[in-house]
Amino acid sequence: MFGYGDRITLSLVNGADINGKAVPFNLRLPAAEDYEIPEDLSVVDVFEYQEGSSTNGLIVFSIYVGNKKTIGELADINDGKHIKLREQIEIPSIDSDICYQTIGDNRFVYAVVEDNDLVVNSHEELRDAISKLSEDFNNFNKSVQKIKCFGKNINR
Repeated sequence: MFGYGDRITLSLVNGADINGKAVPFNLRLPAAEDYEIPEDLSVVDVFEYQEGSSTNGLIVFSIYVGNKKTIGELADINDGKHIKLREQIEIPSIDSDICYQTIGDNRFVYAVVEDNDLVVNSHEELRDAISKLSEDFNNFNKSVQKIKCFGKNINR
């Protein structure tokens, strides 16, 4: 990270809809202002890639569009809406946080939310989250650059 030739990139990858079908959305941060968010985008992963003395990448967290509750909390809501689960989803317990969207008379559960994941209610909130993440990443890069060139800057 602090090696002179080291580089870190942060990208939004693996866009998908509520059924897990790929949605074409990839964005490298910091982001320009002129990107489009597909209407059916329901989840995107934040991917960190480090290039330098060790080259590797990992998914840091995911951002979901929908609502967050536990299955237990959903079951307690008595408004006539049914709970439907996406195929191939495994919910560890009734107290696990899940993400769902309300579609017609159903609450469609499509993801288990991990501790570091973010759930936003709309694409507008997603755009705000991307903007904040982009700004924070840009500030981080500036700080890393100052550390990389610390001695050079002090010796001037």
